[in-house]
Amino acid sequence: MDCTNYYYYYYYYYYYYYYYYSYYYHYYYYYYYYYYYYYYYHYYYYYYYYYYYYYYYYYYYYYYYYYYYYYYYYYYYYYYYYYYSYYYHYYYYYYYYYYYYYYYYYYYYYYYYYYYYYYYYYYYYYYYYYYYYYYYYYYYYYHYYYHYYYYYNNNNYYYY
Repeated sequence: MDCTNYYYYYYYYYYYYYYYYSYYYHYYYYYYYYYYYYYYYHYYYYYYYYYYYYYYYYYYYYYYYYYYYYYYYYYYYYYYYYYYSYYYHYYYYYYYYYYYYYYYYYYYYYYYYYYYYYYYYYYYYYYYYYYYYYYYYYYYYYHYYYHYYYYYNNNNYYYY
């Protein structure tokens, strides 16, 4: 074989396979990085998608939970507020009712016994007043007649 032809074909096939494989390696690496970045971004896309989905669900859940919680909190708050307001209304109504009832009841009996006392007092006073009045009246009356008849019967016409 001619050496010139040998090297000629040698370099010919060398460069041929070199460019051939370079060409395919070019596409190989091209698709390699293509799919690499594809799955890479695909992965992060879904990662952040589920990440935000998760936090969206998380905050939605807790928002709903606290909304529900505070809703029923205020619901029962106002429920018991109006409930106890309603009953305290009647409680204070009856409280003041009985308060004024016993108040007037107390003053009623107070004045009752007050007037009763003064009635009794004046009755007692006038009783003794008339008692002594009539006592002294009859005392002096009989005393007068006693002396009158005494001196008259003794023929003594003096009056004392």
